[in-house]
Amino acid sequence: MRQFHLDFGFGKDFRAEFEVVNIAASGNVVPSERVDTFFHTRGGTIVLPVMGTLTIEDGMITVWRDYFDPTDFDRQLASIKR
Repeated sequence: MRQFHLDFGFGKDFRAEFEVVNIAASGNVVPSERVDTFFHTRGGTIVLPVMGTLTIEDGMITVWRDYFDPTDFDRQLASIKR
């Protein structure tokens, strides 16, 4: 995850906002539907619908999975990097 953030430019070229659309809990599993929006320093924006699942153990996140359409992400990223 850290390498992805470095390669992507997160925190340097992009800032992010996260909107939680739906969230639930079943035992120690927390699924969420959200929209991640990334704002590039040059003015471009990536809006990405995401489905995430967290597993909580002893009050700590032990598993974090995010699911999104990588083709949509790549298309939006390519339009910014032109």
